[in-house]
Amino acid sequence: MSIQGIVPLLKFLEEHKEWGREEFLQRYSYPFFLYPGDQEKGAPKIAFPQMIEDSPIPKRNKLKTMRMVVSDLEDTLPPSFRRVIIEKALVIPLPFRQSEKGVVLLEIGRDTSMDLYFDDEQVSAHHATIIGEGDPLVYKIIDQGSTNETYVDGTALPPGKITELQDGCTLEFGLHRLFVFYYPETLYKCLNMI
Repeated sequence: MSIQGIVPLLKFLEEHKEWGREEFLQRYSYPFFLYPGDQEKGAPKIAFPQMIEDSPIPKRNKLKTMRMVVSDLEDTLPPSFRRVIIEKALVIPLPFRQSEKGVVLLEIGRDTSMDLYFDDEQVSAHHATIIGEGDPLVYKIIDQGSTNETYVDGTALPPGKITELQDGCTLEFGLHRLFVFYYPETLYKCLNMI
């Protein structure tokens, strides 16, 4: 699977709006982080040091109309998507990798050897790990003894404790960096309601 990196939500919409459900789910088999864009601190500095680009994204024509705001759809969108500011939000396809034990892993931290690298001093060198296992994949997170903690839905995780991630939960690494964790199916549905 090709990892496309961090993409502004409007650009992601433009590139994927015409894709059918099957095409989207085939292309993106792992979850996403969505940075809602509602924080005053600005967009996070994130990189994928091990990112490999194996094929370009097909380009689509620009969307003609986009005057709707997410609050117009409050009754139909998941609660976690309602705080999204379309013009500032970022979509982050997560670059999971396969381990020898048949699980998928995503190591998160400030060290450039991590799968998801944060250029932020409030994030520890090896802050947290997300593991996906089973059929279908169930995702769990482990705080790796980080200095400024990992939060799921606002609750700090004890170091080393495995916590299952629910579709649409919020995650924070360090201070002031909130992301929403979406399974591909849910993100696809949200994007098609905008």
